[in-house]
Amino acid sequence: MYCLLILGDEKIMCNLLAGSLQTVHTLLDQFSQSTGGYYIYYDFDQNLVHFSRNIEAADDLFSVHKLVCTLTEWRQGVNPHDVARLERTMDDLLSRKIRHYSINYRVLNREGRSSWVNSCGTAYCTESGRLAYILGQLTIGSPIQPSGSYSNLELKKESRKLLSTLAPGYLLLIGVDNLKTINMRDGRSFGDAVLADVAQVIRDEVRHQVPVYRINGDWFALNLPGFSAEQVSTLFDRVQDRVCGQCTISAGCVSYTDYHIADEHLPLQYAETALDRSKARGKGVLTFFTPEIYEKKLRQLELREALEASIQAGFEGFEVYFQPQFRAEKYTLYGAEALLRYRSAQLGVVSPSEMIPVLEQSGLICSTGLWVLRQALRACRRWRARIPQFHISVNMSYRQLEQASIEEDVLDLVRNSGLPGSALTIEVTESMELADYPHLNRLFRRWRKQGIEISVDDFGTGYSSLSRLKEMAIDEIKIDRCFVSGIQNSAYNYRLLNNILELAESNQVRACCEGVETLEELQVLQGLHCNLLQGYLFSHPCTAAEFERRFINEGAHSLPLPPAPPAAPAPGGAEPSDGEITQAILNAENDLFYLCDLETYQLYYLNAAGQRLFGVQDYKGKPCYKVLRGRDSPCPFCNNQLYQNTFSLGAGKPLLPAAFPVKRQNSDLPRAESPAGSGAGHHQTGIRQPGRPGAAELRREDCGGDERPLGLRRLRRGGESGSGPDGGLLPGGPGLSLRAQRYLPQLLDQHLRVVRRQRLAPEAEAPAGGPPPAGPVADPL
Repeated sequence: MYCLLILGDEKIMCNLLAGSLQTVHTLLDQFSQSTGGYYIYYDFDQNLVHFSRNIEAADDLFSVHKLVCTLTEWRQGVNPHDVARLERTMDDLLSRKIRHYSINYRVLNREGRSSWVNSCGTAYCTESGRLAYILGQLTIGSPIQPSGSYSNLELKKESRKLLSTLAPGYLLLIGVDNLKTINMRDGRSFGDAVLADVAQVIRDEVRHQVPVYRINGDWFALNLPGFSAEQVSTLFDRVQDRVCGQCTISAGCVSYTDYHIADEHLPLQYAETALDRSKARGKGVLTFFTPEIYEKKLRQLELREALEASIQAGFEGFEVYFQPQFRAEKYTLYGAEALLRYRSAQLGVVSPSEMIPVLEQSGLICSTGLWVLRQALRACRRWRARIPQFHISVNMSYRQLEQASIEEDVLDLVRNSGLPGSALTIEVTESMELADYPHLNRLFRRWRKQGIEISVDDFGTGYSSLSRLKEMAIDEIKIDRCFVSGIQNSAYNYRLLNNILELAESNQVRACCEGVETLEELQVLQGLHCNLLQGYLFSHPCTAAEFERRFINEGAHSLPLPPAPPAAPAPGGAEPSDGEITQAILNAENDLFYLCDLETYQLYYLNAAGQRLFGVQDYKGKPCYKVLRGRDSPCPFCNNQLYQNTFSLGAGKPLLPAAFPVKRQNSDLPRAESPAGSGAGHHQTGIRQPGRPGAAELRREDCGGDERPLGLRRLRRGGESGSGPDGGLLPGGPGLSLRAQRYLPQLLDQHLRVVRRQRLAPEAEAPAGGPPPAGPVADPL
C-alpha cells in the first residue's frame, strides 16, 4: 500500500505524512521492514531529518544513532571531502533546479571509518507550491554506477535514425576532467561516485527525455534532436554549474545537419575530436566541431606516424640547428643553443611549434631529446678545440624530467662525450609544471654537482614568480622575447625587465635576453646590463656546418655589431650645457614629465616617454586634457591646483629645487592632501600667484616678474596603489633616477625663464586681465 502511495498519488502521500510525526515514523519503519533499507524524511520547515528506526542499530555505519537530528548534525557525520557535494544537492533542491536527486557520498561512524551510501529521493510541495519535505532512501555499499549503455551500438542506431530523417540536432559528448587525478587523490570509489553523479545531473537537466550513454569510462554521450547551438551551450553550462565542487567537465559537440556526415560512425568521431580540442584549450569548455579542427587532428595523427617512422629509422629527417649566444659586454661568442628541426618525406618541413607538442604528447620526446643532447655534445667538443670556453644549451621537457632514468642518462652522455659538466646548460621551460620544483631541485642539484648548469627558458611567461629564483637551484634565466620586443617603445617592459635583471643579479643568476631582432632593441638592452644576448639580429638558427663556418673559424667568433654607445667627452673638450643634459635625461626617463600652464592647461613640454605613449609630437600649446586624456574639457577629478610645494620622490624624500627658493604664504595652514581620486602616481610642483593659502610662490626676481602659475608634473607608472584616474595609465615603478633628481631644478628653471619671455610680448598687447594666447608656443628646449 505504502509503496503504491510513494510511486502514485503525491497529494494523498502529502496529506498522510502531514498528519503527525508518529505517522511519519510508522511509515518509515514499515518501509525499512519491507526492503531492509534506511529511510529518511526531511522537514523543510523544521530543518529536521527523521530516520527509520533501524538506524539506531547501525552504529558501525553512521555516527548519528537517534531518530531525529538537524541537517547540521547529519552533515558532521559526512566525510569532509563530500560535504560540498551534499550541500550543492540541497541548494539545487531549494532553488527548484531539481526535484529528484541521487547522490553518492561517504558517511563516518563513531570510529571515523567511512562507508559509501547512495542517497536518492524526491522533494514534495504543498498545494500552494511551498517545499514541504523530502522522502528518500539510503543504500549502503559501493557507489551506484552511472546507468546507460556501455557500448556504442545503441548510440549508433540512434544516430543513424537522426541522419536518415535529416532532422536538426546535435550529438553532445561530455568528459569528466582529470578523472585519473581524482582517483589517485580520493580513491577509485570516489571517482566512481563522481561519474554516477555527473550521469545523474545530465539526466536531470534533460528531464530524462533522452538516453545518456556512457562511452569510454569517463565520457557521456547524448543526442539532442531539435536543439539549437545556444540551447546546447546552455545545457552544458547548467551541468557544469551543478557538478562544480566535485569536478569540471569538458565537451565536444557536432551538428547533424551543418556538415555532410556519411554514416552513423562519424558523429561520435567528430564529437570526440571537438572534445579533444576542449581539453587542449584548458578544459572546462565546450567546443563545436568544425572541419578545420578535424583536419588539424588528422594532421597530428599523420605527423605522429611520420615521427615514429623517422625515429625507428635512426632519427632520419631530424637535424640539430644552432643559434649563437653572445656576451653582452663585448659581443664575444659565449656558446650556442641546440634546436631540433625536422623534415618529413611526406609532410615536408615541419615547424617546431607543431612538432614538439606531438613529440611530448606521444612520449617520443624522451628518446628524441637524448638524441639531441648527444649531437649537441659532439658539436660542442669539436668547437671547444677552437674556443675552449664554448658552452652548449639543450632544451629538456618536463616529460623527459619525469623519467626515472633521466639523471643517469644525462650524466652518462656527458661522461662519454669527454666534456666537463660545465660545458652543458640544460634549459627547462618555465611554463611547465614548476609547481613540482622540490623534485626538480633535487634533480638539478645532482647535475650541478657535476658542473652542469640549469637555465629557466621563457622566464616571465609561466607560473613562477621572481621570488622563486631564491628557491630554485638554477644558474640562468632566459628572458622571453615578449619582454624584449619593441622595448624602446614600452616604458612598462623597460622597467619590468630592469627589475628582473636586478633581481637575477642579486641572486647571482645569469640572465640571457633572447629574441633580440633590431638595433633599437639592442641599444636599449645595452643600458640594462644583461649577461647574454641571443636573437635574429645576430643570427637565425643554422646548421652545424654553417655555424662552424660563421662563428667558430679563426677570427669569426667576435661580432662587429652593434655600434658602441657614445663615448664620454674627451678631457678638455666642451662639456654639455645643463639644458642639454636635462633634456637628454628627461627624454630617457620612463615616467612621463610634462610642463603646463596651471590656468590655461596649455602644454609647454612633454618628454619622449609621453610622446611615445600618447602618439603625439605636435602637442605644444594644446590643452593637457586634450592631449593626455582625449577630452574636450578639463578632467573632472583635476582642479589644477598645487597640493605640495615640493616634488615627491619615490623614496619619500622631498626635492626642493635649489634654483627656486619658495615660501609659504600661510604657514599656519596644514599641508593640503591630494583630493580623493587624484591618483597616487600623480605628482606636481610649481608656483602660484601670491596670496593663495597654502600655495608655493616663486620669488619675483627668479621668474622675471611673471607670477602666472606653471606646473611641472610627473605621471609615475600607475602609482603605488594602482588606483585613481592616473592609476592605470602606466604600471607602477620606483622614483626618479638620480640623474633626473640632479637636473630637475635646471629643467624647471629653463622652462620658466623661456616661457616667461614668450609670455611678456603678447601680454603687453593684450587687455588687462585678458587670457593668454591660445596658439602653440616654441619648445623651450
